[in-house]
Amino acid sequence: MAEIRHMLWMRHLRAEATSHVLHYRKGTLLRAGRGLAFWFYPMAAAVAEVPVDDRDLNYLFKGRTLDFQEVNVQGVISYRVVDAQRLAERVDFAIDLKKGTHQKQPLDQIAVLLTGIAQQAGLQVIARAKVADFMVHGFGELAQALSAIFCNNSTLDAMGIAVETVRVDEVKPTADLERALQTPTRESIQQRADEATFMRRALAVEKERAIAENELQTKLELTRRLEALILQEGTNARQKVDQEVEARRLGVVAKVEDERIIARAQAERQTFEAEATAAQRKITAAANAEEQRLLAELEAEQLHMQATAEADRQRQLAAAEAETDRIVGGAAADRTRLEGMAKADTLRAVGEAKAAGEQKRLDAYRELPQMATLALAVQELATQLKIEHLTITPDMFGALLEKVAHLGTHKAA
Repeated sequence: MAEIRHMLWMRHLRAEATSHVLHYRKGTLLRAGRGLAFWFYPMAAAVAEVPVDDRDLNYLFKGRTLDFQEVNVQGVISYRVVDAQRLAERVDFAIDLKKGTHQKQPLDQIAVLLTGIAQQAGLQVIARAKVADFMVHGFGELAQALSAIFCNNSTLDAMGIAVETVRVDEVKPTADLERALQTPTRESIQQRADEATFMRRALAVEKERAIAENELQTKLELTRRLEALILQEGTNARQKVDQEVEARRLGVVAKVEDERIIARAQAERQTFEAEATAAQRKITAAANAEEQRLLAELEAEQLHMQATAEADRQRQLAAAEAETDRIVGGAAADRTRLEGMAKADTLRAVGEAKAAGEQKRLDAYRELPQMATLALAVQELATQLKIEHLTITPDMFGALLEKVAHLGTHKAA
């Protein structure tokens, strides 16, 4: 904004270095330049001030995609004035010669022009794509389209405006549409998380099975080694007996002794062979039994895990159904109880009102004189009697009065 000072009938103008000032007198341009300072006569002068520094313009517009979805586009346009005189001829930058401010809003006109150009190019790009594809690839296409339309724009060149950069800061759909677009990805992530949980559980079961199999193989290997050890001990014992028999056979012992030794050696050898065979069969049977037991335990453990999982699922379902029945039953019981209490309160209120009315009526009768009570009794009797023809005699009238008095006394009591 230019600074204007007054001195008598003359005025002095001083502009900033970022402002281009144009001084006209009688339609003729006297001086033009940036950051001028000069005296002028206000009655015969017209001054325009054009800012020539770089300016940022925030733009925001809405567009509709190929599948009729609304998208908001927001960004910034950086521009500057390259020919201030040409722009002053197209847009009114005249300033008030008293205050130094613009008489109109020229920068708003430029903002409307630039926003309209950006919106025209942006709407063409948005209308050619569907919303899902546009949210993925439309950001770059939109930025390229805006840069292209501002790069070689004859309107801006004719006005002396140059656009430096065009940024697209945000491309955003409506809130409901954004949630709808996020739902498939969110559900996919949740599904992968569930699959990972199931895989972890399955891997744990598989590892437990592998551990059980390793334990079984270890026990079988120990059993086989024990069997080989027993066989080796039997072989060693047989070799020892054979050696003793051979030594005694070669000695100077009598033939009978030799035969006895040989017989005893054969008997011992047969005994050792029988014991070794029995031990081998026993070890084999024990190994087979242990293997069957471990396999049975493994199958039982797997069945137990499956049964436990199924029981947990059934228990959770039963608990959910029981909780639902309890809530429904409780609501029905509360409603029935409230209805009963409301009816009881209503009946009690009506009864109390009737009793109070009857008590007040009796209190009123109690305070009335005897003649008034008799009159009311006669009135009550008259409402209860239906008489078509009446003949009154003195005797009858006396009896009737006596009856009326008796009835009134009884009613008052």
